[in-house]
Amino acid sequence: MSVVLLDGPRGKVSVSEHVVNDIVKFALKPIEGLKKIKKTEISLYKGEMIVNLIIICEKQTFIKRVIGEIQNSVNIQIKKRLGISVLSVNVTI
Repeated sequence: MSVVLLDGPRGKVSVSEHVVNDIVKFALKPIEGLKKIKKTEISLYKGEMIVNLIIICEKQTFIKRVIGEIQNSVNIQIKKRLGISVLSVNVTI
């Protein structure tokens, strides 16, 4: 599956879901307290990306801080690397 970033008169630009998953993993790498990413789902709604994550946190972790860092980092990296806005980053623990 691929995510269409642009579909216009000059052609279509799409990125494989695998590439988006790699960007998400890169964004989450430095986050302290995140133990494992179990599942990542990507979708588009009105030209903006929606990222759904299922994660496992380490014990004794401040979950609210980890989620905030995840949402911020994913948003920044997708916008920076793909040039597309992120509508939401939904996190399930």
